[in-house]
Amino acid sequence: MAKPKRAVGIPTVKLWTADKRATFLAALAELANVAAAARLAGVPETSPYKLKLIDAKFAEAWEAAIDEGYNRLELLLLRRATYGEQADGEDAPTISTTLALGLLKARQTIARRGPPKLPVPMYGEELRTELRARLATLKNDG
Repeated sequence: MAKPKRAVGIPTVKLWTADKRATFLAALAELANVAAAARLAGVPETSPYKLKLIDAKFAEAWEAAIDEGYNRLELLLLRRATYGEQADGEDAPTISTTLALGLLKARQTIARRGPPKLPVPMYGEELRTELRARLATLKNDG
């Protein structure tokens, strides 16, 4: 009998070792860039987003890391505004001021909106009851 195939792209414990998590989160804190952090951790670029949805501890660590990354970006821009780009130093990320400002603006917009409201999964009788109620509403409206 053939083994059932695992859904493509779903992160696994085997893929996300402790070292890969640590590498990803450290890179995210430094770069504020998910794709770059994923590449450094050696995982597919979409995998961190999927893991974030199913692992609350990882999601919490992600938020802390991304906040740190954006704080670094703000400090970089303040240093540039005060001393010019020559004051970036060797450890500064290679990023244009325009792009850095755009990223910070996007981050602030997202922060004002708050996290997306994800539906709470329903199963069994709860799901059947909800579906029946929605179908009844559709019949009454139609």
